[in-house]
Amino acid sequence: MPLQRNPLRLVKPVTQKDKLAFYSSREWRETRRFVRDRDHNECVQCKKKGIVTIADVVHHKKEVEYFPELALTPENLESLCHACHELEHDKFPSMRAARRKRREMEEKFPQIW
Repeated sequence: MPLQRNPLRLVKPVTQKDKLAFYSSREWRETRRFVRDRDHNECVQCKKKGIVTIADVVHHKKEVEYFPELALTPENLESLCHACHELEHDKFPSMRAARRKRREMEEKFPQIW
C-alpha cells in the first residue's frame, strides 16, 4: 500500500519547482507503482472501450496544481497509455491525431498477450 501523506506538503499555489520535486520523490514512485499494479499495467480508458493497451502514465484525475492534498491518493490516480493521457489534457487538436498517436505507440510498444 502506498504512503498516504503528502511528502512535500504541497499547498496552493503549486509551482513547477514543487511539482518537479514531488514527481522525483520516493513516495510518488511507490504510489505510482501501486496504482500500475492495481490496474494490471493496462490503460483504464482503453479497457473501457474493450481495448487492451499497456499503460505508461499514472494520471491525476484531479490535478496536483488544484488539489495538492490528493496527490498521493490512489482513488485520484489511474493508469493511462500516452495517447489517452494526451487526450485527458486536450493536447491533440483532433481525434484523428489521437488515433495516429495511439497507432504509433502500439507499433512502438506491441501488446504482449
